[in-house]
Amino acid sequence: MAQPWPNVDAAVQMSTDGTTWLPVSPGLVEVSATNVQFRTVLTPTGGGVPLISDTISESFPTGSGSVEVSLDRSNDLAAWAGIAPGTEAVDPKIFLRVETTGAMSLVSSGLFTMGSPTDPAEPGRDSDEIPHEVTLTRSFYIQQTEVTKAQWDAVRAQGAALGLGYTDISVGQNGFDGTSGLPVGQNGFSEEFMHPVTLVSWNDVVKWLNLLSELHGLDPCYTLGGETHRTGGGIPQYEFDNNGYRLPTEAEWEYACRAGTTTAFYSGPITHTGTSPLDPNLDLIGWYGGNENTSTHPIGEKQPNAWGLYDTSGNVLEWCWDFYDSYDTGPVTDPVGPVTSGFGQRLLRGGAITNGILLFNAFECRSAYRNFSAPEFGFNYAGFRPVRTVVP
Repeated sequence: MAQPWPNVDAAVQMSTDGTTWLPVSPGLVEVSATNVQFRTVLTPTGGGVPLISDTISESFPTGSGSVEVSLDRSNDLAAWAGIAPGTEAVDPKIFLRVETTGAMSLVSSGLFTMGSPTDPAEPGRDSDEIPHEVTLTRSFYIQQTEVTKAQWDAVRAQGAALGLGYTDISVGQNGFDGTSGLPVGQNGFSEEFMHPVTLVSWNDVVKWLNLLSELHGLDPCYTLGGETHRTGGGIPQYEFDNNGYRLPTEAEWEYACRAGTTTAFYSGPITHTGTSPLDPNLDLIGWYGGNENTSTHPIGEKQPNAWGLYDTSGNVLEWCWDFYDSYDTGPVTDPVGPVTSGFGQRLLRGGAITNGILLFNAFECRSAYRNFSAPEFGFNYAGFRPVRTVVP
């Protein structure tokens, strides 16, 4: 039975006791063959659920061979709990689960120049992009794509099913269709939730990342009042040395976006700062107001940078950890921004296409470009991508 889900790199967990995953959100597949029965739990990842069609071959962990299987869908893992295995099954039952995480790239610690050059000035640069030397001592993993609506939904659903106490996390929306003001999929576009999730506030995102960490058995990175941050607003404390998921700092984001480059875009310099004529280097790597004026696009359609990251220069802006503030002019190590801010705005980085009123220009998609907004608001042109600190 063919499943209408796109391919994605994903990690798979195995269990002989599917009851340990109860309750579980929809996205389950029953895998069966003659005299053999086992179950596969498929939950959407950063790129959706893996495509499964026709017959597939499953190998048993004891090395006793493999079988061709057919697929049947189910929305309730509990309904499978009482099914007896076939006489040839190696284990009583076998359950597989795809983790709700997109593919991630390893970014090693290092030193780079953050900001944009002044002599000569990078076309379109802003005065708050003061070039300065930054040393990052922590290596980290970063998701190769922006989080999709499918990934967002899967994590929220699992958290609700398990009763983990997370509240006030927006449902978000599937990208943005600038012609109608609706999510993509509600105006004749694809229904697949493969666009970046939007309309999620900074406050929503940090709680969602804590939830994702708990679902994967990792240590959450954000606390409030000494407890894991699960509900409400406020300014959480951070533990960047925990192994859970978190937002990148602004410096980590720019370091990962540049991937060793020093030009306006990781594909080369900027030649046209507006939307017309088209900037050729930006056109290679990002959707913006010059090559798209209506809707966000599914993740990963343009060329990635050297570290395998897509869409850092377009599609939607991305939340970072830091409060917006002026840069230090001298060298800094592991900057995280001010602890509090009277201005109260969190950083947004990367480029976007449109907010439904104005198109984003090429200069607003440069690696050094800085944007910001209040953490309690979500926008139809802003999403995010998770990182994880490499813990020794």
